[in-house]
Amino acid sequence: MLNRDKILKTFLESASSCEQRIQEGIEQNRKGNFSIVIKDENGKTCPNANISVTLKKHDFVFGANIFLLDELDDKGRNETYKMAFSNVFNLAVAPFYWDALEPNKGNVRFEKNAPKQYRRPAPDLVLEFCKAHDIKVKGHPLMWHLLTPSWLPSKAEDVKFAMGKRFREISERYSEKIEQWDVVNESLKSNLNSLEGSCRFGIPHDYTDYCFRLAEANFPGNKLLINEQTDYAWETGKKGRFSPYYLQIEGLLNRGRRIDGIGMQYHLMSGNEKDFTNQANAYLNPKSMLDALDYLGEFNRPIQISEISVSTITEKKEDEALQAEIVTYLYRLWFSHKNVEAIIWWNLADGYAYSNGGGWDENVCRACLLRKDMSPKPSYFAIETLINKEWRTQENLTVDENGEGSFRGFYGCYDIEIITGSKKTVKCIEFPKNSLTKAVIQL
Repeated sequence: MLNRDKILKTFLESASSCEQRIQEGIEQNRKGNFSIVIKDENGKTCPNANISVTLKKHDFVFGANIFLLDELDDKGRNETYKMAFSNVFNLAVAPFYWDALEPNKGNVRFEKNAPKQYRRPAPDLVLEFCKAHDIKVKGHPLMWHLLTPSWLPSKAEDVKFAMGKRFREISERYSEKIEQWDVVNESLKSNLNSLEGSCRFGIPHDYTDYCFRLAEANFPGNKLLINEQTDYAWETGKKGRFSPYYLQIEGLLNRGRRIDGIGMQYHLMSGNEKDFTNQANAYLNPKSMLDALDYLGEFNRPIQISEISVSTITEKKEDEALQAEIVTYLYRLWFSHKNVEAIIWWNLADGYAYSNGGGWDENVCRACLLRKDMSPKPSYFAIETLINKEWRTQENLTVDENGEGSFRGFYGCYDIEIITGSKKTVKCIEFPKNSLTKAVIQL
């Protein structure tokens, strides 16, 4: 069993002092005051109407990657996976890793029935599932220097040409179907200048800037994000405006690049207790996390907690309970912050995470929300409870003499049920953040 006190040492030092800010942030940043006016078919107000409102779907984004979509041999487990996904999440991250999308030059795996690549379902398959379940899609990533096809040329200028072709082809097929894209992934994690051999291609000296220039040209109407791994993303809480990530974003913006959103990965992911404890004491620090969000919020770009993993390491119920405890706090903290627009879990099921076939195997971390048999862990239920129960608005409204009823609730899409006499009418009304606050419904 993991040592809870050691793992939560840094967390416990500042959690209580941040609690009030979290509670107030959820109330101030995730809820609004709304009103509904009911009018009859002649345009007259209905003071005798009975109105009930139920939040159907959050405006806030709760997502996960969908890399296991129809990837399992067992039909029953595939259906369980899809049900677990659609029951909680309103965004799916579709894989666009270059090495798997175009393993052979010129043969791109766009179609639903394209040859299988493990953990890389074809984009068309993802879009079909998401359309059926009213789930938005995010493309990830347009470029990541560590996962590129073996056929890629060795000269930087030839690489630029191939990158341009890739961006153009993806845009032509998906720019109107997929709203947002991670343009470049983990460009700070490794020293790009030292990776030309290990990456199998010559990296352009202006790599990150060039990726965004390509994205701006090919995806003019889409949301473009930068995405960075845990260490660089969250050290901003300690180094502030002098952190590498802050400086990188600042530099790109000063050069005129269009960054529409900032991705911050959060992986507490290790297969052994010592490393996991060190990670937790470095990054499970509420005050430092809020500071990081505050600093990156200075760019006035929405922030996405873009990839999340929290290890259980063992299958013991105490360790799974600890994961749920950590996850609940993290989701509350992120949900409370005004600059955060999305929280995206990474791998959903243990046993099917990333492995490079060598020294790194994420499966030993057991950092997912479902066990390998697709049964939910306490952490899955914890997230489901927050999204579908605690952060859910359901009210019966008192209507005044003008036929107007008011309520305070979470931003999102509402089912509005109106009863006038013996007639019942159901409408769907959107109350998104920073937009509509009063709706007039004519029967």
